[in-house]
Amino acid sequence: MDLLDRLMEDHDQLRRALDRLSAEICQGRDGSGLPAGWKVRSEEELVRALRLLLPALLAHEEIEEKLLYASLAEAGQEEEMFRILGADHHALETMIQSLTSILTGERDKPLAWLVATTLRLVEMTTEHMRREEYEIFPMVRTTLTRRQLKELGRRAESILHPAAH
Repeated sequence: MDLLDRLMEDHDQLRRALDRLSAEICQGRDGSGLPAGWKVRSEEELVRALRLLLPALLAHEEIEEKLLYASLAEAGQEEEMFRILGADHHALETMIQSLTSILTGERDKPLAWLVATTLRLVEMTTEHMRREEYEIFPMVRTTLTRRQLKELGRRAESILHPAAH
């Protein structure tokens, strides 16, 4: 599997996880102090969905930064888009760290903060993946060879599954 196939497969899995996460937060009124018009179906399910999603997001970002963006930079693709995507990653990592600290009990925040941050994470991740798929991936297909993409795909697998390699 080449790198772009691997990343697209990850995007599909992440979208499903984001959909499950969003399903735990729905519009309605429950008087809980949540952002206006929102309620949580099950706080336990929201936490469980976050615990599954956050490590997958971090692993995906690592592959993009170490393999995709680095390879494009080596190929001379120094574009403003990479700065924007890098800023996206930084913002997402900050949210992931904050959410992780709540889930591990290191910090205490109200449910309203957890919901608002989760909604922002879903929104940012979805937009980030869209930009990659429609702007970056086509550029990659014309910049890197199939052989390079296959080698990068192999390296991505070794990042995701280090014991198997």
